[in-house]
Amino acid sequence: MTRAYWTLVTAVESLRVVDESVARVDAHLRDVRNQFAAGLLPPNDVSSVEAQGSRQRMLQVQARAARDVAEAELARLVGAAPGTPIEAIAILDVPPRVPASMDELIDLARRQRPERASLVKRVAAAAERNRAAAAGTKPTIGVGGGFDYARPNARIFPREDAWRTSWDAGVNVSWSLLDGGRTRGELAEASAAGRAAEERLAEFDSIVAVEIRQRMSEIDASRAAIAAANDAVRSAREARRVVGDRFAAGVATSTDVLDAQVALLQAELDRTQAIAAARLADARLARAVGR
Repeated sequence: MTRAYWTLVTAVESLRVVDESVARVDAHLRDVRNQFAAGLLPPNDVSSVEAQGSRQRMLQVQARAARDVAEAELARLVGAAPGTPIEAIAILDVPPRVPASMDELIDLARRQRPERASLVKRVAAAAERNRAAAAGTKPTIGVGGGFDYARPNARIFPREDAWRTSWDAGVNVSWSLLDGGRTRGELAEASAAGRAAEERLAEFDSIVAVEIRQRMSEIDASRAAIAAANDAVRSAREARRVVGDRFAAGVATSTDVLDAQVALLQAELDRTQAIAAARLADARLARAVGR
């Protein structure tokens, strides 16, 4: 469900980016048509911008369809009726840095993961079975006693028609020496089950440690990608501004403006995907530590 939610948030943000790009292309198309009407540009420049606008609108349709599909999938997962509109209130921004160290996260996962708690109980249960099976190799001592107050008291002879008291005590010792190896077999089975449970627990701990290291590496890589994408967006936006000014001054072509706009759109989409990957990595880390 977490993946479906952030997929919807990413789709919404991608649609916003494409919408802004379509608006920029439309504005540029108006400028190109005005210059064409003034006899400053050839007709092929107008056609090139119109073609680019058509491609942008196709991307817009695809982005809107992706948003609708993500919305329907999330509605299905939360049990909403088909066609129920869902508005994601989260903003696709960079997740906060993890405040804990690697060792602290591993220790937290060992304390919070329900799967590990189940394995710990299995280890404890196997140890109890082992102790119960080992008890069969030892003698059993039973101590009993009783007190009787009756009229007549059957424990006293000769019987008398009077209230008399009596008591008894006894010790019973039993030791099964010949049972056909049943006790040794039960003990061996319990010991093997205990070792298997301990090995599963140790394997789970090693898997959790590796998983948390992987998730932390994913977060670090996503943050590095976000930083690079932010630089790319800043550079592409500045290049788009400079080319726009040069086009307005008549020293840059319409093709240069289109190339700058495409570069800006791609940079913004790359940044959106990088932030989405960071959000998903953060969600996977939270799941790995049992949150």
